Amino acid sequence: MLDEADTLYKWLETLETLRELGDLARARDGRAGIGILIAGNERVWKIFEDRKSVYLEKWRARVEQLGLRVIGPSESEGATMLRGELGELGQRRVEDALEACAAQDPESKRRYINAHRLFNIIARARKRGNGKAVN
Repeated sequence: MLDEADTLYKWLETLETLRELGDLARARDGRAGIGILIAGNERVWKIFEDRKSVYLEKWRARVEQLGLRVIGPSESEGATMLRGELGELGQRRVEDALEACAAQDPESKRRYINAHRLFNIIARARKRGNGKAVN
């Protein structure tokens, strides 16, 4: 699995290496193949876009590309994460923290919690040494 793949946009030689690994990992001679999972934010698709004078036909011809959009946790899941990491919190503190982390998916319009922001709030609360202080 390659995470944060969206940062590879300018590193075509890295993508070529991944393609070669994919070729080596294919099923053959009675041996099962393995797959490569490339994950990142929505910019990961830009890696594979046609670019002036740079095309990835070989990549597209050899690699099955399936898209799966994963949206962050719901507000209820975010509240559970906060309480699990910091202990019992007042409802107002939880609501304030969740509001600071709220985001909306541009495609589905679903409201979700930005996990990165939530983890930052949890880390700041721990750094202060007060699991009850979330703001």
